[in-house]
Amino acid sequence: MGMEEEKKLKKSFVRCLWIGAVIAGLFLLLKRDNVLRWAQAGFIIRSEKRTIERNRLKIEEMDRRIDALRNNLDTLESYAREKFGFTEPGDEVYILEKGKK
Repeated sequence: MGMEEEKKLKKSFVRCLWIGAVIAGLFLLLKRDNVLRWAQAGFIIRSEKRTIERNRLKIEEMDRRIDALRNNLDTLESYAREKFGFTEPGDEVYILEKGKK
């Protein structure tokens, strides 16, 4: 085999590799379950896992708050006064109007 034939054979082989790679790439991108959808699903899953973790932490904080309100009367009283405006007899109450728009 001569030098020219080897170059032609090598060129032909490289061309076949390129064509195969293009066909494989198109197949992966155009089929129904393509790589882009897999990547997108991966991003969504990661985002949902972060949301789940944030919600888990919020729930833990709420559970701690509930335990404090159940087990500590001072905390419960303070919460009732702040949240609902509860007062005791003899407390001075001031009603503040919010600015009108």
